[in-house]
Amino acid sequence: MTTFLGMVRLPATASSVPVARAFARVVLRGGGGAEDAVDSALYVVTELVTNAIVHGSRPGERVTVRLAILQDAARLEVLDKGRGVGPRLREPTDDGEGGRGLVLVDILAAKWGVKRVGWGGRSVWADLAMRSAA
Repeated sequence: MTTFLGMVRLPATASSVPVARAFARVVLRGGGGAEDAVDSALYVVTELVTNAIVHGSRPGERVTVRLAILQDAARLEVLDKGRGVGPRLREPTDDGEGGRGLVLVDILAAKWGVKRVGWGGRSVWADLAMRSAA
């Protein structure tokens, strides 16, 4: 059973990343998430929203962040217009500025993936534990 927790649509700008994090923090804590699990989830929110803004959107567009509960995990979904190449896990280089975000998502999420949505956009989703890791 899926319980929808909330959704926010934000401008595809860097200033939306902390707004997305604040939204997720309130929703996940209100949904009963353990503090350390929510803190880990916020890293995933940061990476997926940043990727949607930088790689999946153009100026003037919006990204959508949705959260739901799936039994014992939270489903984070970030939707964008689907511009550019879809996200893929790659080996970061020592001197590169990027390439670490999805590695972090892969470590912190129980599972994650990418799908096309009916209106031509893209959804990147991650299932996140909401219980304490301790």
